[in-house]
Amino acid sequence: MINAEIHVLDIPGTLIRSLEPISSCGGNIVGVVHNRDRVIDGRIGVNITFSVGPDELEKIKATWEANDVVVARVDSIVETHSIDYLIIGGMPSSAVEKMIADSKVPVHSLYVRSSSGAGSKVHTVMVSIKAKSQDDLRSLDDYIGKACKKAGAACIRGLD
Repeated sequence: MINAEIHVLDIPGTLIRSLEPISSCGGNIVGVVHNRDRVIDGRIGVNITFSVGPDELEKIKATWEANDVVVARVDSIVETHSIDYLIIGGMPSSAVEKMIADSKVPVHSLYVRSSSGAGSKVHTVMVSIKAKSQDDLRSLDDYIGKACKKAGAACIRGLD
């Protein structure tokens, strides 16, 4: 998945002509946002999200440059899959973070927040994880379930 920021002349027809190279290279356009409120040097900014192969992307960029389209930025978008947990018991957030690191499953992002009463040995930890594949999530789910059981903590998995 590709996200590109381009700038096209503010002339009727240039927006559609800037999208044609994507279609002609077999790309699939997911979204287009153009900002007509902000014109700089007679050009408007257009944000395009599309899927296409790497060879085709180079052809699209070359076509844009040949047609006086300014390519400001081209990034790839990483698709992620999410899973959430509520862990209740004797595991503070630092132990939960270590548990996830020990799983050896690659994690794209991890958000951990916790609460417990002063001096309490019972912790409530909310965990949000993003991984690059469903297989990684399944591996994490299995590992976290077993680790929580071993630690005597209740583990509630969020619903998808």
